Amino acid sequence: MRLHDLFRCITLAFLVASLCGLVVPRHAFGWSDTTAPVNPLRPNVERKTITPQTPRALPQHPVQQVSAEGPILETAFDDPSVLETAPDTIVSPRTDDAVEEPELIDGSGEVIYEDGEIIYDERLGGFHGHGLGHPHHGCNSCFSGPCGAPHHSWVHLEYLMWWTKGMSVPPLVTTADTLANASLDPNDNANILFGGDDIFEDLRKGGRIRLGFWLDSCQRCGIEGEFLGLHDEQEYFQANTFDHQVLARPFFDVSVSTPGFAVQEVSGAQLAGQVEVNATTRLYSGGIRLISNQCCNAWGCAPCSDGYCGNIRRDFLLGYRFTTLDEALGIREQLNTVDAGATQNFDLRDNFVTDTQFHGIDFGWQWEFVKCRWSFNLLTKIAMGVNRQVVDISGSTQDAIFNNGAFEIQTQTGGLLTQPSNIGNYSRSRFSVMPEIAATLGYELRPGVRLTAGYTFLYWTNVVRPGDQIDLSVNSEFLNGASSATPSRPAFNFRETDYWAQ
Repeated sequence: MRLHDLFRCITLAFLVASLCGLVVPRHAFGWSDTTAPVNPLRPNVERKTITPQTPRALPQHPVQQVSAEGPILETAFDDPSVLETAPDTIVSPRTDDAVEEPELIDGSGEVIYEDGEIIYDERLGGFHGHGLGHPHHGCNSCFSGPCGAPHHSWVHLEYLMWWTKGMSVPPLVTTADTLANASLDPNDNANILFGGDDIFEDLRKGGRIRLGFWLDSCQRCGIEGEFLGLHDEQEYFQANTFDHQVLARPFFDVSVSTPGFAVQEVSGAQLAGQVEVNATTRLYSGGIRLISNQCCNAWGCAPCSDGYCGNIRRDFLLGYRFTTLDEALGIREQLNTVDAGATQNFDLRDNFVTDTQFHGIDFGWQWEFVKCRWSFNLLTKIAMGVNRQVVDISGSTQDAIFNNGAFEIQTQTGGLLTQPSNIGNYSRSRFSVMPEIAATLGYELRPGVRLTAGYTFLYWTNVVRPGDQIDLSVNSEFLNGASSATPSRPAFNFRETDYWAQ
């Protein structure tokens, strides 16, 4: 055989071998993080080499064939016995000697087989966890068909109905059958009108929003932000001397070591008026965290190597969290004399305001279990950081006297439970922890849309609240205008407690 005949045979064999490798079957979604040599025609496509061991059935959906000329032929394989071998249909090659490298078809979200290699489009992401919430992104009852693309971001909107730990309030307003029995002791023929128990124990409504996105196509690393808030709650109380024969504000007079009550007589003149108590509370929290997948498998715990997490997913969470609890309690007396002589009006105010701000590192775990359309999520995490505690105490008494056509107003510092001995702004920092657990049951209405219902328990240590900062022991010398007195009461000391919401 002559040399040019040998060269022609080798060229023909090369053409036939090239044509046999042009069958490009379409396949369902798949992902991989395994690196392989880059195809120069598809530099943004990740490769994973597979060495076929035994023939296996092709999927029962269309297969694309591409010739060196460029036309696309569609052939449907409905017979599952068809094996992944070279097809019988051969497209005639070019007649000229120049052979162009076959053009690869962009699968638009599908796996492409080429000469023993599986080519993965790196634009694809995993289809599990927050991005989709389901291991099978399809259209049938279990979402197992290849219908639609996976999601790389998510938005969770939640409507909250929570209870919170109530705020303890001492007896602030009492009544009695006679003036002599209006004392601090509620068991001494006295009836407490406000205080002596907890407030803010009712159901509170609110909302929470979570936004996140994945940083890689395998959904192994993501970022999520969260913000929640509860509707501000208010407790309002009002009583007047028209409804109660005796209206008193109890305290313990340390100057004589006996229980006392708010001023009811001025130079023998009886007083009439009203008492108001107004308390408010506000809670909101937020943070940002990194999500790192640790376990991702349908039948056990293994790293996510192919972008498919199956039915089980476990993620590690690490981030920052802040929480704020703002509360206030104010007491106001408006009294006036009822004698025919000089008219005298009193306006006493006691204000207690607290603010607790938490800043710390938040870390924990979350698990996700999926079965068809149903999903179950479990969250356990704890935040450790610093509480910034702020307590502001203020008060005043305004005395207005109208006598013989003259009107005179005098104002002094301090009301009844706020005096120069405890008035001021106080702050300090304290270590605090904030554990949280949550369980959520979900049902996927359609791909990417899930309806959930769940339970959350949040615990917070070392918070300050207004009711705990009230000292009912008062030196009555302050009520007579003294700037100092011994013993110096009421006094201020940081009193902290724990807080929970669920």
